Amino acid sequence: MTIRQALATSGTLLVFAACTRAQTPSPTLTTLYTGGMGGAQPYAGVVIGSGGVLYGTATYGGTGSCYLGCGTVFSLTPPASSGGAWTEAVLHSFGGSDGSYPEASVVIGSGGVLYGTTTFGGSGPCSNGCGTVFSLTPPASPGGAWTEAVLYNFQGSGVSNPGVSPLVIGSGGVLYGTAGTAVFSLTPAAPPGGAWTEAVLYNFQSGSPLSGSPLGVVIGSAGALYGATSDGGSGSCPGGCGTVFSLTPPASPGGVWTETVVHSFAAAIDAAFPDAGVVIGNGGVLYGTGAYGGTGSCPGGCGAVFSLAPPTSPGGAWTETVLYSFRGGSDGSGPTAGVVVGSGGVLYGTTAGTGSGAGTVFSLTPPASPGGAWTEAVLHDFTCGSDGCSPFAGVVIGSGGVLYGTTFSTPGTVFSLKLGTALSPSINPGGVVNAANYVAPVAPGSIAAAFGNFLLSSPLGTKQSPLPTDISGLSLQFGGGTLAPLFFVSGGQVNFQVPWELSGQSQSALAATLNNVAGAAQAVGLAPFAPAIFSMNAQGSGQGAILDPSYKLVDSSNPTTANAFVLIYCTGLGAVTNQPATGSPGPSNPLAWSTTPTVMIGGVPAYVSFSGLAPGYVGLYQVNAQVPAGLAANNAVPVVISIGGVTSNTVTMALQ
Repeated sequence: MTIRQALATSGTLLVFAACTRAQTPSPTLTTLYTGGMGGAQPYAGVVIGSGGVLYGTATYGGTGSCYLGCGTVFSLTPPASSGGAWTEAVLHSFGGSDGSYPEASVVIGSGGVLYGTTTFGGSGPCSNGCGTVFSLTPPASPGGAWTEAVLYNFQGSGVSNPGVSPLVIGSGGVLYGTAGTAVFSLTPAAPPGGAWTEAVLYNFQSGSPLSGSPLGVVIGSAGALYGATSDGGSGSCPGGCGTVFSLTPPASPGGVWTETVVHSFAAAIDAAFPDAGVVIGNGGVLYGTGAYGGTGSCPGGCGAVFSLAPPTSPGGAWTETVLYSFRGGSDGSGPTAGVVVGSGGVLYGTTAGTGSGAGTVFSLTPPASPGGAWTEAVLHDFTCGSDGCSPFAGVVIGSGGVLYGTTFSTPGTVFSLKLGTALSPSINPGGVVNAANYVAPVAPGSIAAAFGNFLLSSPLGTKQSPLPTDISGLSLQFGGGTLAPLFFVSGGQVNFQVPWELSGQSQSALAATLNNVAGAAQAVGLAPFAPAIFSMNAQGSGQGAILDPSYKLVDSSNPTTANAFVLIYCTGLGAVTNQPATGSPGPSNPLAWSTTPTVMIGGVPAYVSFSGLAPGYVGLYQVNAQVPAGLAANNAVPVVISIGGVTSNTVTMALQ
């Protein structure tokens, strides 16, 4: 039996503890309102106002004379007590002349004023009107009527019919949005009450290969605008596969905004034909969706979620990454809305199709380490029952991380989705011990075990060198941010190396983190020396991990003799010369020597020729000792190590 086989057999370095995964409760969807807001279904999502009131638009319905109604703006007020009914109110019914068919959600400005667009209607010269920008001012006293005002009537010429893209509010209350092939701004009147001033910041109707139809904008640093186009760009799709662009404001008032193509979608495995704009995450990273593209098997692809990381130096290229490609099955297809960024960088969004055929709400969780795969989860699968179907719009995040959204298909709903509370991994109080004898304290550089509830469904070890600090999304972090190298993880036990960086400390805090969810820290006792000999029963007693010079276990089938050398495998012998980096194995040339311990075999001191790290192993010490003469033959000769005034556990070996 080799040293590696003996140590693996002992079960101490790779302990496969029985465990069960503690499940996170399933998300709970609640239909807050159904029957068509103001008489018909909502195409856009909702926004959250003061007191948790939801505001949105219904594309059809209301009292207007358009076919199926001209649409409405509505509110949903939460109940006074938990479990009660939400109260819907129609704040405005469009009549055609003031706009019709609002397809985008509203935004909330100063004083609770709502701003939005209608796709058609108004006084513009287009057939059925070119669309409008409107405001809705709340009543001066509760229960009064909201006041609608048309801020601008689109006039065509490529700047018309704003569609599904919502407005954003910039500095000074300036509204930014997209209509037709243009990005526009609307500047409030000064003094208030006058006409708002519309300006076309950029028109993609230029005839160049980079032309396209913009889909809303977001405001980034220094007032730059970022958005996507549903077509155009240099991709291989007919008419282009779409782009992500930036618009940089002029250096002086009245100057020209500068448009830059941040990324041209290429189809194939790339995202393609985005139906929504982008959002900005940490570090200025842009996130968005392509309604088509990706590696899914749907015709043209099932859609994808992408990120675009800004360049590391001025003028450099943005880096696009496809975070997830929908497969067109239970995971959904056709993400027609964008995503929102939640706690921990988790992305939330909707797909308009599949799942059970009626669309889904999904999450995408970032990897625990850079470059890893994002994890997609279906939070709700719509059935076209009481939960509705076809969520064309995205979701918003409310208090407590609750998601709110809408479904379009008749009769249309507004829903909330309460996510299952993410359980955090936990370390038991006093649960960090020496991995060889399960006794505290532990010594820097040694092998330790942490016991607790780590929420993993199956055990997993590693042969990676140096040792990783993350396995299956689980990591252990000491106070000060020092990560522990991991040998093995399971639902109930984690074996790790105590970092050398903790030398000189008598105590530190240790916390477990699983998939970016951190548990409570526990105090860990530290000592310069914590000697412990590994045993074959993984309990620190009985036959020890003691080998002969041929690396065979010294047991009853292979007893040693007087004056022969044995190799005792242990941990916790403290500082060494030629110390390797934390997580790296002991060196072989030169060796890493420890202070020489006292070894007692059969109660008699033994000569020690070497004590230090076992070459090629992390945190494992090897003590070469000569068996004293005069001992009686015995299959259970006791062996003990002492160092720095601390004595190890007692194990046994065989002597003939």
